Amino acid sequence: MLFINYYSSNKLNYLYLYREESRVPSMSEIKEFITDEVVMKKVLSRQLAAVNQQALKQSGSLEKLVEFIRESFRMSWGGKNLNVIKSLDHMTKDITIPSRSGNNICNKIAVSCLYIHLNFH
Repeated sequence: MLFINYYSSNKLNYLYLYREESRVPSMSEIKEFITDEVVMKKVLSRQLAAVNQQALKQSGSLEKLVEFIRESFRMSWGGKNLNVIKSLDHMTKDITIPSRSGNNICNKIAVSCLYIHLNFH
């Protein structure tokens, strides 16, 4: 599991305990395990390095990303299933990713690709 590498030994013991019980952790347990800080500093740290994190929080996009990570974790508990993860695309569809530079290139590319797709298909 992707998330295992990021947690302290106490959290690892907690996670392994659930694995042995063969049950999916509850959403409240997952929320305790995968916090905003864990997502920002561990799971998406490389991706968020070029992002204006304050603006990401203010826009509500960080909250949507955290919920996506949590739901992905829950849905992948029994094993890797890319189709299930792809079904969660709706959770991140309308988020904006503000860049540190202020150019917000990611948001412009998404709009450009959509425009091209709509006009040529």
